[in-house]
Amino acid sequence: MNPREVGSLLFSHPEVAEVCVLTVPNPHAFVVLAPNASIGLEALRGLSQGHASQAESLQISILDEMPKTRTGAVDRGQLVAMAQDMAQEKNVA
Repeated sequence: MNPREVGSLLFSHPEVAEVCVLTVPNPHAFVVLAPNASIGLEALRGLSQGHASQAESLQISILDEMPKTRTGAVDRGQLVAMAQDMAQEKNVA
């Protein structure tokens, strides 16, 4: 899976404001929608399916805001922790 390809594909939608795609622990895209966006999770999944390899295994989460470091960069460490927590909850439930 090419995270850049998936991120570019999702970001190309006019209602997507920010995207960060991780491959660890599992393929996961974190998306922040533009104000007043009406696109939903299923539409985002549909956008990625058929265009990116392994898109069927891609998890997508919509966030209110992207976690940032003090310098304003995306806090990938926090996103990895969130993805791990979500994967663990999925296996427990």
